[in-house]
Amino acid sequence: MSQETSVNMPLPPPPPPTGKRDMKVVALAVVCIVLAASLISVFAIYQPTSTQSQINSKNKEISSLQAKIANLNSEYNSNATGYENQIQSLNAQLTNLTTELNSEETQMATALNIMTLNASETLLGTTTQTVNGSTDAFDHSLPYPGYVVVQATSNSTTTFAQASYSAYGVIYNETITLGKSGTATFPILPATVNIKLGNTQTAAFNITVSITYHY
Repeated sequence: MSQETSVNMPLPPPPPPTGKRDMKVVALAVVCIVLAASLISVFAIYQPTSTQSQINSKNKEISSLQAKIANLNSEYNSNATGYENQIQSLNAQLTNLTTELNSEETQMATALNIMTLNASETLLGTTTQTVNGSTDAFDHSLPYPGYVVVQATSNSTTTFAQASYSAYGVIYNETITLGKSGTATFPILPATVNIKLGNTQTAAFNITVSITYHY
């Protein structure tokens, strides 16, 4: 039975020719060489020292850009402070000019009122007093030309008001009778003006008087 088995088993294939086998070995060797060269080039390109150099270069660029940004921020802050100082200075000048303008407008309005006799000042507010003979109701310097109005009421029919001054070669002295109730108006030049109140009777009398200066 073993003889039959040996007779019936297939024979192994014949060995390949020597030339074909050598070609396969050569091709395999070429492939290995190409793969090795590729690995070497990849390693050369992506070796750690090259990557670290690129990182260092990028870090330097980042540091340079950060320094430029810091300089620009510093210049901006410096310029902004300068602009703010200029604005504050201009605002102060504007405030001063506005104040001066308002003052000049006030002075001009005052001068216009003086020129047209539209300004007035109370020299003596309404006052009640007892007068024995006569009394000085006002004796001070007045700066502008104009007129003084004396209004008075009293219990004497001979009550009078008297204004006197000397200015520009003019000696002025005028007396106006007021009676128990009356108004006296005196033209005034810039001068020291004296205004008296009194009556021609010897007895004391009560008088209520006010004096207004118009200029």
